[in-house]
Amino acid sequence: MARALERLVNDYATMKSEDIIDQFARLYEQQQEIIYSMRQYCSQLRSPALLDENLEAAIMRLIDGVHLQSNIEVHTRITANIRCAQEIEIHLFRIIQELLRNAMKHSEASEVTINLSIQHEHIDLEYYDNGIGMELNQTFIEKRVHHMGLSGMYYRIEILGGKLFIESARNEGVKISIQIPNSFHI
Repeated sequence: MARALERLVNDYATMKSEDIIDQFARLYEQQQEIIYSMRQYCSQLRSPALLDENLEAAIMRLIDGVHLQSNIEVHTRITANIRCAQEIEIHLFRIIQELLRNAMKHSEASEVTINLSIQHEHIDLEYYDNGIGMELNQTFIEKRVHHMGLSGMYYRIEILGGKLFIESARNEGVKISIQIPNSFHI
């Protein structure tokens, strides 16, 4: 892909505009294929944080990292009436990791709350922050859904057959609710 982009840059001045558009379209398709392949590969990796710990301990270590890197106070409530499959744990860990990363990077929040409830039939994950929020209009959703963090969360939730609900308004924080069927029982 890098070589194709380099050729495009070098030949740009002599190319017809429709050829340039075709080249960019091909590069875009290649990029999407690479992203898809990487997501497939990464979704099957077991996080090092989960190798020697259970999901709750791994989440608490994530939160300790947030406290070290930011001034965000993170509150958690984790209730697990049954364990879930390793695949679900990996995706939950990565989703929570992304939520906390987004909080530190974009939210300007001082407080975050994460509630995780694992029941026999379903898993509920709720995230709240008191940050700057966002306008959830169609333009915003179309622009943000292609960003790696948000699209990665959507992708993971979709893999698990779950649903994602986002509530937010400018200067009113963010509430994210995720519901996942616990179909991979241990």
